[in-house]
Amino acid sequence: MSIVYADSSVLFAWFYLPDRFNAVVTPWLRNRSADFLSNEVLRLELRHNIRLVRGNPDGETAWRALQVAERSAARLRHDHIDLERAFAQADALSRRLGQAHPCGAMDVFHVAAALAQEAPLFLTCDAMQADFARAAGLQVQGFTE
Repeated sequence: MSIVYADSSVLFAWFYLPDRFNAVVTPWLRNRSADFLSNEVLRLELRHNIRLVRGNPDGETAWRALQVAERSAARLRHDHIDLERAFAQADALSRRLGQAHPCGAMDVFHVAAALAQEAPLFLTCDAMQADFARAAGLQVQGFTE
């Protein structure tokens, strides 16, 4: 079983079947049986995004599946990271790479967290974040529709 850092775009697509990236993310994950590194910020972002779709049956299913995954810790390996250190590293990455490889602030944080958690592989559905993560030295699997 491999260990990966999947940003919220990948995890959301995995839990929420109607997501536009589900058709490419789910088969890739099934073929690799990966465990996911997680942290407080990633958990908050994913929970928030799934709450936004809870008004339909697929959203409710995604919410229940996330709760089961969090309770069982079967595939989500929650790691308490030093948030102050991770934000400082994200700021340093932004300063060093941000102009040449633009992406959002949360994207920069996830790259810093993946580095802090020594993730062997970084997964994202965001092409700009994938470019930033590669520039930061991560091995990246990007997903497109």
